[in-house]
Amino acid sequence: MIDFVVVPRRRSYWIEEVRGGSDRRVIACCANEDDALQRLRQLRERQEAREQRRMAVEMSRFGASNSVFVTEMS
Repeated sequence: MIDFVVVPRRRSYWIEEVRGGSDRRVIACCANEDDALQRLRQLRERQEAREQRRMAVEMSRFGASNSVFVTEMS
């Protein structure tokens, strides 16, 4: 699971990507907190959309693989 956090550092705010609870990667640096929070929301919305698309694909695969075709016998 991927999450994003804002980390204040001196006079700037860094946005970091957190994978698996411990792996961190710097995504962006913003001059003020408002800009950082706006960017954070955008990143989280994009990630949520990716997750929803992935789940939709998995569910469609699951439904297709578990469908049963019934034929009438005379």
